[in-house]
Amino acid sequence: MPLNPDQLARILAVVPLEHMESLQIVTAAALADQYYPRLDPAQPVLILGITDAAQPTRLRQVLSQAYTPEHPLILLGGTTGRETSLAALADIAAGGDALLVPPLAAPASYEALQDVVAHLRAPAGCPWDRALTWDKLRATLLEETYELLAALAGPDPGERIFGLIEAEHRRTREWHARITASDDLLADNPALARSIANRFPYLDPLHVLQVEMLRRYREGDEDEMVVRALELTLNAIATGLRNSG
Repeated sequence: MPLNPDQLARILAVVPLEHMESLQIVTAAALADQYYPRLDPAQPVLILGITDAAQPTRLRQVLSQAYTPEHPLILLGGTTGRETSLAALADIAAGGDALLVPPLAAPASYEALQDVVAHLRAPAGCPWDRALTWDKLRATLLEETYELLAALAGPDPGERIFGLIEAEHRRTREWHARITASDDLLADNPALARSIANRFPYLDPLHVLQVEMLRRYREGDEDEMVVRALELTLNAIATGLRNSG
């Protein structure tokens, strides 16, 4: 049953003022039909109309794609709010007025990334980026080009190029650990870490399949099904990169 204006006004009156400016409002039915919440987790969310007994469990499944189990929630009913957590969401009874989801402490949304990019490009943004010139960039590009040419001139260019990539990756991880005092690349963003982990069961078989199809194709197997499977793996990975960056 849709909420009438009086019910909505009563619910909004209970929402803390700090959440009102950028509050997102969605119905429980609409959110339960999604697999990944089409919301900005950096902003508060108000979920209305939890009337189905199965909705709390389904809402927890959907919200878990963007929030950690410990993320706080506020059940709104009458003139008060009761604090709970995402992990306990499936235990609540249907029929509550609304559910308030506070924003993530460390925003992980695309809008948050856009804000960082705009800050870096602003006049008072990144100092080393403002100091970068085409002459300085040319020197870096030349150095990397010489490294690549030297690798190609060797007896096993593939192995040498992979070695360069592996060494650069190792140096990046080491410097990240020094700067953040943590070996965990996503220690400050558990929601993103959980989201990526949920994708491994789909990505790992896809990568294994692509490597196998590449091996067969390079060995001369140009069967139509091999080529088609290879194209599908390429398209699938490209689509994933487009969505995730």
